[in-house]
Amino acid sequence: MTTYARTNNDEAIEFRFECVGAHHGQLDLNLLALINGEYCGIIKFSEFEQKPSVSWMEVLEIRKREGIGRAMVLELQSQYPETEIDFGMLTEDGLALLRSLPSIEIETAPERSKLEAQLLSLRSRETRCQAACDQYHDLPAEVQDSETTRLELSRVLKTWESVRDEINELQTSISSFPPPQRILLAPEAKLVSAPGM
Repeated sequence: MTTYARTNNDEAIEFRFECVGAHHGQLDLNLLALINGEYCGIIKFSEFEQKPSVSWMEVLEIRKREGIGRAMVLELQSQYPETEIDFGMLTEDGLALLRSLPSIEIETAPERSKLEAQLLSLRSRETRCQAACDQYHDLPAEVQDSETTRLELSRVLKTWESVRDEINELQTSISSFPPPQRILLAPEAKLVSAPGM
């Protein structure tokens, strides 16, 4: 299958997918980007159980900053429209590229959202406990030593300890759920036939 996009300079980018290997249910694939029939970039990736995982991405040095990398990533996402692409470890440039692309997050575990809302509420309580302890230390020594103040501080510290325990439990529960999927918003291919039409 061949599709096309445009560079920042309005040149047609041709995309070609090629299978370079298969083993144990995994396909090893390349997404090639060509301009005027000449190689200008590649994404090497594997597909296992319909999930893409990128191992390498490169744009020729003389073709960088023309939108080719962006176009390749969006073309790859368009082939897997409802699947998060695993980009593995990213360079600074790769991370900047991905952060610049429009995306949506799809919650894979609704329970996770509820727990994160509870965690946010507990963090607010924790902040209030911290502020109360900070205020105690700002009090004059004679007020700090009063029975009433010490009892109030003891109550705040017990509450704070309880809140911290709840936070730890929630964090453990949240970490047991898969994170939300980040799906890049890939536009439809601009051209579906040869450039120049």
